[in-house]
Amino acid sequence: MRALGAVGALVVGLGWVWALGAAASVAPPPPASPGRIVSVAPSITEALYAVGAGERVVAVSDYCARPAAVRDLPRVGGLHNPRLETLVGLRPDLVVTLTPQRWLRDRLGALGFASVTVGMNDPREVPAALEAIGRAVGRGEAGGVARRALDRRVADLVRRVPKGPPKRVLWLFERDPDSLQGMVGLGPQGYLHGLIEMAGGHNVLSGSPVVVPQVSAERVIRLAPDVVLEHAVFYEHLGAGWRARVSKPWLELLGDDAVRAGRVRFVTDDAAVSPGPRMADALALLIDLLHGPEHGD
Repeated sequence: MRALGAVGALVVGLGWVWALGAAASVAPPPPASPGRIVSVAPSITEALYAVGAGERVVAVSDYCARPAAVRDLPRVGGLHNPRLETLVGLRPDLVVTLTPQRWLRDRLGALGFASVTVGMNDPREVPAALEAIGRAVGRGEAGGVARRALDRRVADLVRRVPKGPPKRVLWLFERDPDSLQGMVGLGPQGYLHGLIEMAGGHNVLSGSPVVVPQVSAERVIRLAPDVVLEHAVFYEHLGAGWRARVSKPWLELLGDDAVRAGRVRFVTDDAAVSPGPRMADALALLIDLLHGPEHGD
């Protein structure tokens, strides 16, 4: 990467920015149909496959697992710690990044690599991002089809949300499975926060000054959520009895009746935390969890 420093200094003055709907890219412009594409987030990878560009994806982020075809591809790091040297060594025609990675876009442009940046930090941005990715990879028509299909399904789901006060929702990302220690909740920003609101919920941590607040058992009682939703993808490695094991602390805090009544739900589908083509699936799941299956798909 040190050898590329002089090149970066030379071309940085030649960088230019071009608009692409919900996207912005840094010089040089990508080819009309880039042959070597790198994705740096799971949501981007799923979008690339959704618009029919999957066979041109040559590398993905460390956390990409969908579709199955990407599991053997080279990895280029995570959202906040991409391995720039690995990425550059792949000689991509186009790198697709998310809005929080604008610094990466600028570094790539300085090194002479084309990139496109899309926003998926709000559910309202996702359909436009699909279309923008389609245009960036020469699949504009497919991107438009994907956008319209997602818009229609989301609109239909939103119409099914019952009228009335929103359900008070506490979303937890992690904790100790055998206690309520180390609880980390969903704060007032981001894709999942917006999706909960869209599903007829109110994030009880929306007033938090931090994006991922720590939560104590005492605070749970004070917040008085109608439902606690736990991101349980990482519990499945505990074995067949994981659900009973991780439910025990809730039984001790809230009582058997509350747990049996569905005030604590474990979310094992990762669609809820992955913006992109599966956003409508995530919305349907949340509507089901908050209001009952008769209101979801």
